[in-house]
Amino acid sequence: MTAKKTVRSQMCRDLEGVKRWRANKEEEYEKRSIAMAGQEKEAQAQIDALQQKLQRLHEEKERLLRDQKQLEPEELNKTRTAVLDGLNAAKALLAERDVIFKRVLVERDSRIKTLLAAPDISDKVQDYMKFLDMETSLSSLPASYRSAIMAHHGQIRIQLEPIFQQTNAPLEQAKVTPHGISVVAFVDPPDGKPDALALLLPVAFEVYTNWADGEESLQHKFLYRINAALAGMLQKVGVPNAPIMEEEYDGFLLITVYLGNADVVGDVKNALVNEFNQLRRCSAELDVVQLTVDAVWLPPDVIAPEEGE
Repeated sequence: MTAKKTVRSQMCRDLEGVKRWRANKEEEYEKRSIAMAGQEKEAQAQIDALQQKLQRLHEEKERLLRDQKQLEPEELNKTRTAVLDGLNAAKALLAERDVIFKRVLVERDSRIKTLLAAPDISDKVQDYMKFLDMETSLSSLPASYRSAIMAHHGQIRIQLEPIFQQTNAPLEQAKVTPHGISVVAFVDPPDGKPDALALLLPVAFEVYTNWADGEESLQHKFLYRINAALAGMLQKVGVPNAPIMEEEYDGFLLITVYLGNADVVGDVKNALVNEFNQLRRCSAELDVVQLTVDAVWLPPDVIAPEEGE
């Protein structure tokens, strides 16, 4: 007798299908879980790196803000250094060109002495000097004498004309490289009605304190010009008698004009700029050695630091 073959029911097959589905899903989820764990780990590493980067950025930002706060005092210190370096360079340039200016004078005087040394000229110079001595007394002489003396003097004056021309001619410009020198100017306060104006010069303070000692130098002449420009400016703004004080600043001469109680008319800065323009036109000695002067305007805290700096 043949055994009957067992036929599985549809339910059994379906239940086995469910088990296979579950197993497949478990395997799928396990793979996905492993993949996601890797991605999570990678993402966490990226987050950690970003957090570290963020921390570095916060620290850099704090340093930047600290450095930014130091910009103003650092700029002030650098400005002071630039001012003092520029003043030292200008002072040295004035001393260098002083030697050249004196050489130009010696050369001009030498040419005049050569002309005066000529025998025919020497006698005429003596006659000319005698005429100058007696010129005031000519009116007491008879008219005929006066006419003869004046005619003779006229002839001598014509013959001495080359000497007069050489004496009165502008000095020859030295063959040197042109340079500019700066005066540092300050108005306090920078805006509104000024309480004070100060000029810091490339002139050693001892030039002012020892004014009468030694021979006149180009620094002395430069200081004459600055004082004239300052006086002209004060005259133009209606305060010619404003109090002025000279003091030392790092070895240089600082001139301060006090305007707080003065009734200033017009713009102090513009008035001084105009006077400096006039100075450049009229400073023959500076032109000879090819130097020009300008004013550099800076805030007053460059020379008067605020408390706590």
